[in-house]
Amino acid sequence: MNWEMLAAIGQLAAAIGVIPSLIYLAMQIREQNKEHFEGMYHYLLDGTLKTSLWGEIERTMTDLISYSGTQAWWSVRRHWHTEEFAAVVDRIISEAHKPNAYDRFIQGHPPK
Repeated sequence: MNWEMLAAIGQLAAAIGVIPSLIYLAMQIREQNKEHFEGMYHYLLDGTLKTSLWGEIERTMTDLISYSGTQAWWSVRRHWHTEEFAAVVDRIISEAHKPNAYDRFIQGHPPK
């Protein structure tokens, strides 16, 4: 074996080792994103998160949950979350807010 062959084998081994790491990282990021709003809700319940800050988070959730696509996703994925948090999302959906988070962009008006 020459040095070029050893280098190629080393590069192949490194590439094979990176693939599981990337898959694991993608799974962790997905899990973190899935739990971000629910985590904040539990911080509110513990008293770690101020009520005023929860108001900002709930308004953001309301903007996102108002869209029918998000509601369809929720109906399939609701079981991923605790019943307490699911009740919060269900309440927001039941209030039937008009989706308007992207109105300025859809109408071609840049944000101010």
